[in-house]
Amino acid sequence: MKDSVVRAAWWRGVVPCMAVAVLAYLWGRWVLGPGPLDPSNTRWIWGDLAQVYVAWGVYLTDPAAGWLQTTRMSHPLPISISLFDPMPIFLAIAKWAGTGWSGQQYLGAYFLACLVLQGVFGALAVRAALKLAGMQDMRAHHVIWTMAGLMFALLPFTFWRFQGHTALSSQWVIVLGMWASLGLWHARPWWWTLANASVLFLAAGINPYLALMTGMSACAMALSRWRLAGTAWSLAAIAVFAVAAYSGLRLFGFMAASDAVTQGYGVYSMNLLGPIDSNGTALVLRRDIADATGGQTFEGFVYPGFGVLLLAIAIPFLLPATRRRLEGFPWATVVLLCMAAFVLALSSTLTVGAHIHEIVLPDTVLSLLGRFRASGRFFWLCGFWIIVLGTTLIVARMPRRLAAIVLCGLVFLQFIDVAPIGSAVSANMAAGQHQEMPAFSRGTYAGVVAYPPFQCSPHGTPLGVRNYEAIGFRMLRDGLYTNSFYAARNTPEQLVRHCSGKTVTPSPNEVVLMADDVYRSNAGSMKDFDCRPTRAYDKSWICLPR
Repeated sequence: MKDSVVRAAWWRGVVPCMAVAVLAYLWGRWVLGPGPLDPSNTRWIWGDLAQVYVAWGVYLTDPAAGWLQTTRMSHPLPISISLFDPMPIFLAIAKWAGTGWSGQQYLGAYFLACLVLQGVFGALAVRAALKLAGMQDMRAHHVIWTMAGLMFALLPFTFWRFQGHTALSSQWVIVLGMWASLGLWHARPWWWTLANASVLFLAAGINPYLALMTGMSACAMALSRWRLAGTAWSLAAIAVFAVAAYSGLRLFGFMAASDAVTQGYGVYSMNLLGPIDSNGTALVLRRDIADATGGQTFEGFVYPGFGVLLLAIAIPFLLPATRRRLEGFPWATVVLLCMAAFVLALSSTLTVGAHIHEIVLPDTVLSLLGRFRASGRFFWLCGFWIIVLGTTLIVARMPRRLAAIVLCGLVFLQFIDVAPIGSAVSANMAAGQHQEMPAFSRGTYAGVVAYPPFQCSPHGTPLGVRNYEAIGFRMLRDGLYTNSFYAARNTPEQLVRHCSGKTVTPSPNEVVLMADDVYRSNAGSMKDFDCRPTRAYDKSWICLPR
């Protein structure tokens, strides 16, 4: 009898997760369209997606590659492959497993998995929150946390990332951390700490931004558990989290550019009106607010959808009358965490519509904040917690069936509002096409080099600002090396080696690309090459060894 009860309870938990997974899968397939889900289709891979695809291929096919390092992307210097944002923890596993490289792409399949995982972990996080708030796991709750999981999968600022970023589409790891914190709330302190530190280590192996947001959430929850675990355990947990994050960032190569000078803080920020700015693509809130800094349209896109906005608006009205029913749920910590994430997303360059106001901060503070220059991303943490807190408040305030009906209505509003955004993402990805190299026959070439390289002068490099796509795909196809790359950070050593002068000293087995001004000042040293201007790209030359 006891076994049958356990099995029934287990199935009651599994079925809602399966429902979320299936519906998120169908939604993801529609958003992505057929192209990205075709492993043989690489034409749509451009921009930052191209650098990830090339980095994976180069590292997996380089027999001389060290631990997450290769010389083929920055010849002749070694460079951390992690600077190309390829989710190095997964890349290292693939290299260790000897999976090889077939030339096929699975970026689309990974994006699809991200939406499914995000929805499932979101549903489980809401389920854990309801239990902490003292609400029994009734049938109506299954509908409730299923709807909450779908709300996670329908967040526009997550699938909007599919157009440009691979690692940063892994927001599911933040939601996994939320579930680990809430689901193991009453576990032994060492087990709770170990589980959350493991999630943080995983996030640190994917992307530093995700690691920071996962760490912020974990540390906030650790402080909330001080009554349960004691102050010493809470502080010890935070120390363990710091070690886990540092170890992950160090092990997986992200610390290789810790001394790099970064720019763009305040540019890639969130507008104060960003949460209601859908770039004019949503059905209900079709607002397109001015991009005050020139970097907010993509990096500052934080629109959560109309259903989630209604949930956020309801929180301050529901909280005063409901907070006493949430004694087991750390609602105050969640509110403070959301406020902190919101403020960080704004940056010190406060923008309200087209208006800009600079907040004066000490240089040391600006330098620290500038390490994470794309500050608009921090709103993601706020958006995720809004769903958890808002759902918990609705269930605590209303009869269960009414709460389930309300959440079904919110999910419906969310879907019809964000469907045009999903359609726009699908159309943009279908129209994507990476840049091609000027045609030349395959020879006994060892490398293809550019003067100036992309990292030295993105707008002055030969073949234009997207030349890293053309060079990357050609070097990957022919097994070549290059000196020109597009990385998330440029280390001082790389800049000194590649950007110190305009003198061209090519090897006799290299294909040389040159900007017009560089060619004219070095034409005399190119006597052993056949040089011609490229037809498709103005002011660019290609030189082949004779």
